Amino acid sequence: MESCLIVFLRNAEIGKVKTRIANTLGDKAALDIYHKLLQILKVTLKDLTCRTYLYFDGKPQYGWQDLEARQCVQADGDLGHRMAEAFADVFSLHSEARVLIIGSDCPALTADIINKAFRDLSQADVVIGPAEDGGYYMLGMKMLHRSIFEGISWSGPDVFTDTVRKAGALGLIVESGPKLFDIDTAADWERWQKLKEV
Repeated sequence: MESCLIVFLRNAEIGKVKTRIANTLGDKAALDIYHKLLQILKVTLKDLTCRTYLYFDGKPQYGWQDLEARQCVQADGDLGHRMAEAFADVFSLHSEARVLIIGSDCPALTADIINKAFRDLSQADVVIGPAEDGGYYMLGMKMLHRSIFEGISWSGPDVFTDTVRKAGALGLIVESGPKLFDIDTAADWERWQKLKEV
């Protein structure tokens, strides 16, 4: 069974990335931090052997040519719809596949965690990586279940819980990854920098 990874990305443009960090540190510092997160992500992706699909929030940017990855554009709509459409795209290309989706906000997400999630999909129907803020940093499926993306308050604290509940209502076997934290604020970035020093 094919293993495919979807990566959701924002184009690195000043004033349009890491806005909560920008509120504290300014637009330039926020863009610099986003570039650093992308560099961490690129190292992780190079350690993987799965098929990779980069989904940008606009016209794909340069700077990713050294990765063997297909570049795509996210659909319009809320986050749930955009993710569902990306899964639909990849499943249309690989009807029998284990498909994971991640973003760029979680530098603690390693190739080992991603590879274990692919292995877990051999038994589970859904794999999900809980984030400390109540969301998730990773979601995987062997077929598209659109309803688990519907009716979710994406900016709220119950995204992970609501998604697991929806999967359970469908009778799906759910496996969870380790709890990690995203880089959304200046304090998150400072925490990550301190962890690297240990």
